[in-house]
Amino acid sequence: MNRNAAVTAVAAPRPDSAAVRVVAGGCAVAAVALGLVLAAPDAKADFECPEGNARIFFHDSTYTCQSGSTGYGMSPAVVKVCSNNGSNVVVEVQSERKKLRRTVELSNNHCAKFDPRGTTGVTVSVS
Repeated sequence: MNRNAAVTAVAAPRPDSAAVRVVAGGCAVAAVALGLVLAAPDAKADFECPEGNARIFFHDSTYTCQSGSTGYGMSPAVVKVCSNNGSNVVVEVQSERKKLRRTVELSNNHCAKFDPRGTTGVTVSVS
């Protein structure tokens, strides 16, 4: 057996592995360096709502502005709520399991994320 032939066969790079990883990794690093957001619900985090409203984000990448009190079911499910200038927001998460029920209070442009799994609905009250 020719010892050089065996070394050449082992040392030959696979064209579909390292180059693909470098290109994919380079794209992700470039996106982060440019300040691009890679998650869909967060991509619209800076949309404007009138003062005194809340920003509501849904699992299907849609969003809305809200004032007053509104209940939401599971289609579309609420995944993120942000308060706006001049608004106090109370988010009540309902679930059949007591462990998943919670109430979150937001103000001063703060946000909270929610996992829709196991919940039966969300009520958002803005004052």
